Amino acid sequence: MEVLPLIDWDRFKELPPKWILGYSDISTLSFTYTTITGNASAHGTNLSELRRRLIFVLHYTE
Repeated sequence: MEVLPLIDWDRFKELPPKWILGYSDISTLSFTYTTITGNASAHGTNLSELRRRLIFVLHYTE
């Protein structure tokens, strides 16, 4: 949260929208980004976690 005042949010508004995906540590950044810019973000599993879960599920469905 300490870095949020240092971010140039007006610059983000000028750029093409970018997806921000994550959970936990990224939640505050994602919420602020969406609230200030109006661009969508997603709160969910990171790619590395998704891969680990998929391997677990596939192992038990064989």
